[in-house]
Amino acid sequence: MVYKPFDVDDEVKISGIWGFVDSITLPSTKVKGFQGQMITIPNNAVWSGTIENLTHTQKRKIAISLRIPFDEDLNRVEQLLLDIIKSHPKTLTEPAPEMFIWSVEDY
Repeated sequence: MVYKPFDVDDEVKISGIWGFVDSITLPSTKVKGFQGQMITIPNNAVWSGTIENLTHTQKRKIAISLRIPFDEDLNRVEQLLLDIIKSHPKTLTEPAPEMFIWSVEDY
């Protein structure tokens, strides 16, 4: 707790719970979930588990997984997706958006 890995209003993943920190008290931390639920996590579980702070820095990276049929032109799909991503006003030019194929599987 001394290192303060998160603060109120940070987006976090704590003990498998993903949401926004609502409050921090001596016995527990309250996290507001994405459906509006309030989750109370005992601090012994918070500090003994993994804490992932998703809002620690100003820049964030996202990963999107898509399934694309084998007969589709992957170069065309990549270019189309990059064009869509770059058209969003909050997409940074530095570092530039990038894309790669994670895996190929038959479905």
